[in-house]
Amino acid sequence: MIRRVPDHVPVASRGRGVLQVVPANIGTWGLAGSAKSVSLERMTETEIFACLILLVVCAACLVLAVAAVIRNGRSLQRIEQALKTRDSMPKAAAAGGGVAASRGEFETFLAEDPQRLLLAKSEQFKAYRHWRRDKGLNWSKP
Repeated sequence: MIRRVPDHVPVASRGRGVLQVVPANIGTWGLAGSAKSVSLERMTETEIFACLILLVVCAACLVLAVAAVIRNGRSLQRIEQALKTRDSMPKAAAAGGGVAASRGEFETFLAEDPQRLLLAKSEQFKAYRHWRRDKGLNWSKP
């Protein structure tokens, strides 16, 4: 319910040393120390619609922000659940790949033939590329 507000409320202006009287209505906005105020009664229809649109846009942004927070929360729960199931797996089952599971592929390649350690780095990498191609580990087609 809208109540009647007094027509004039004194507002002190800055720098002039004079007390100004500004009409005060419901919906009146003003900066402290400024004689400017906006009243709903003085707003044009276009300004009212602009304020309404601004209000709707702000509400929509708030809804989108809440949806993003909820979505991120669900994603975090899913990640935590995946980490829990991975941590609860027995170590023997996780290491089912043998040497390749415990070390990187390059270390596995070097461990297969100790003579590869004696090669120069460039030759090691060349042999490693051939080894990967022979095993079918490359993304490219053979």
